[in-house]
Amino acid sequence: MNTIAILTDLSETSVNAIRFAIHLAKRYHAKIKIYSLVQLPVVCRRELAGDDDLFPEGDIADPVLTGFASAIRTDVLSHSFPGAFFPDISFGTQSGDLVDIMTSIINNDDIGMIVTAPGKGTRLAEFMSSDACQKITGWAAVPVIVVPDAATVKYPEKIVCLTAAHSADFSHVQQLADIISCFPAEIMVARLEEFSSAVQNSITEKTLSDELYNQVNYSRIYFKTIPHSRQNDWNWLKSHKHTDLLVVPQMPKTAIKKIFSRGISTHTTHHLTIPVMVLPPAK
Repeated sequence: MNTIAILTDLSETSVNAIRFAIHLAKRYHAKIKIYSLVQLPVVCRRELAGDDDLFPEGDIADPVLTGFASAIRTDVLSHSFPGAFFPDISFGTQSGDLVDIMTSIINNDDIGMIVTAPGKGTRLAEFMSSDACQKITGWAAVPVIVVPDAATVKYPEKIVCLTAAHSADFSHVQQLADIISCFPAEIMVARLEEFSSAVQNSITEKTLSDELYNQVNYSRIYFKTIPHSRQNDWNWLKSHKHTDLLVVPQMPKTAIKKIFSRGISTHTTHHLTIPVMVLPPAK
C-alpha cells in the first residue's frame, strides 16, 4: 500500500479520521493524500515535510483550509517522535465534487485505501446507508474505512468481519487477512442469524466454520453466529473482548441499511462508535 486517501469535509469531527489514517500510514509506511469534499476558492498543493517546517512558502488563502491544516500540523507535531517514520502528506487538487475526487482516486494505482468520516452531526449508522457513502464504497476498488469522531485511534486488536448468512465464500475474509497482516489482530467472522431452527443454525455454523478454516490462511481467526435475539443493538461487539474495527463486504444499500439500522434508533443502548471498513469485491 503506497498511499492512503482521506476524504474530508474539513469539519472538526473529521479530524479524528485524519489521525486514524496517519496512524495506519505509519504502520504501512504509506503516504497520505487529503481530498476536500467542500468547494474551495483556492487549491492547496502542499507537501508536508514531516519536520518543523511543515508548510512550504506561500499562504493558503482559504481560511477554512488554513485552520484545518494548522490543526493537522499541531496534531502531527504532538504525536511524532524524532527519527520516527512520518508519512508525506499532500492535498488533492480536485474541485470538491465527489465524482471528480473518486475519479481521481480510481485512476491512481498508488492509492490502496480510503479513509473518511461521517458528516458533521451525522451518526455513523446513518452515514453508512447514505447516498454519499454508497457512492464512495460503490465506486472504490480499495477498502474504505469510515471513522467516527469518537473512535479510539489505535491499531486494532479485535476485528469483527460480517459474512453472509448462508454463504460459504470467505474470499473477503482472506482479503481482510492480507490487509491486516502487519497487525497481530484477532478476527471474529460473524454471521448474523436469521429466523430458523436452532438445529439448522448449529449445522450451518459447523459447516461454515470448517469452510472458513479451509479457505482462509490466518491463525488468529474464529467463526461465531450472533443469535437474532442479540441483534437489537451492538452490545454483542463488546462480548469477551471489545471490538476495535467492524468489517463488512461491499453490498447493496438495502442490505447495508438493514445491518446498520440498529444503530440509528434513539433507544439503542450501544451506538456504533468504532471504525467500519467496507471491502470491495475480491479480485
